[in-house]
Amino acid sequence: MTFKADPRILGGALAAALAALAVGGPLAAAPKDDAIAEAEAAIARGDGVAAELAGKRALEQGAARSEVAALIGEGELLQDDLSDATQWLTQGEFSPATRGRGLHALARLAMQQNNYTAASQIFNTLLTEGRATSLVWVDIGRMRYRTGEHLLALEAARLAVEMDPNEPRALEFFAQLMRDSSGLRQALPLFQRALAAAPGDTGLMQQYAATLGDVGEQPPRRLGLSAGAGGTGA
Repeated sequence: MTFKADPRILGGALAAALAALAVGGPLAAAPKDDAIAEAEAAIARGDGVAAELAGKRALEQGAARSEVAALIGEGELLQDDLSDATQWLTQGEFSPATRGRGLHALARLAMQQNNYTAASQIFNTLLTEGRATSLVWVDIGRMRYRTGEHLLALEAARLAVEMDPNEPRALEFFAQLMRDSSGLRQALPLFQRALAAAPGDTGLMQQYAATLGDVGEQPPRRLGLSAGAGGTGA
């Protein structure tokens, strides 16, 4: 026997299902997901304390350690707490979604501990796995600069800008290296591009103003800074 569904019944069932979803059904975000998103946003604005607290809250709400280890570890790095960062990062327990972030943070930790051999190995892993972002190349460049490989550092900076022409940290690093290698005026357009991408970045404003001061020019009034404020350095 063949049964034919009543469209009125189907319509009612569909409406009920949609109503259930609207009030928190399977598609609603879990609390831990909200906390993880908060941690990511905190890291993006450089707030290590908020990142740490949100990551730990996600852990309390049921997130696996592998989901939050990279976030909390990066938050600790932003606070310059290398001891706690080591506890969260060195076990290498990162979920597939956070593996790139975790390895990058682990490489930065190694750099801060002046362990450039370990940092280089981690960066090689990121490159091999295809996880090297513009910011990864910035830190590869910083490592090369600190170990005296200035031409290779400049190459890394160029690649970082090519990967993401609007990444402020890549433009900033490239500008710093151009200032040292090619002259002050060659750095100015890069600082201008960085400020266009991150107009409220005080550090960038200070470096731009300092560079303008060194070439004998005054910074634009909108920056609210005097020439010679701040400093530069890779």
